Amino acid sequence: MTGDRKNRRVVPFHARRRLRRRQRPAPQQRLGYNYRLANLNCALGLAQMERIEEILEHRQQAAELYHGLLEGLRRRAASLPGAGNYRMSWFTYVVCLTGDFSRADREQVIARLRRTASKSTTPVPPIHLQPFYRRRFGFRPGMLPVAEAISDHTLALPFHNHLRLAPRKE
Repeated sequence: MTGDRKNRRVVPFHARRRLRRRQRPAPQQRLGYNYRLANLNCALGLAQMERIEEILEHRQQAAELYHGLLEGLRRRAASLPGAGNYRMSWFTYVVCLTGDFSRADREQVIARLRRTASKSTTPVPPIHLQPFYRRRFGFRPGMLPVAEAISDHTLALPFHNHLRLAPRKE
């Protein structure tokens, strides 16, 4: 809740938008706070913090499963961490297809994955093409071609703490 008149209109806007867009990441209409975290989600988050090491370990195992399955294929994982003194906290597994794939090819890969019960999606489009940045700063498609090309070649694979993949014949 807020006492600010302007924000009173913003908070319900974000809540309604989130309910309407369940399949794809919601485009960023406004810059600033994310008002979609309910008290119940906060309570769940606190409970999960009690077992954070277990959660991180399961997510690392899921990422390693994908690493192994995708090794050597015509792709590279955009989510691979580099060398450093940190621990990766996986929340998604993004695959960047090689340059010989077009955006249409990527859409076909996603459609095929969805037919096999995989909830693969396209990641969030480049920041400069989000509605807020287009309106505020005048960004248009083609202004940052490298970012757009990378975006056109990426897809996000299903990812959760207990990911187990059954062997496929395809």
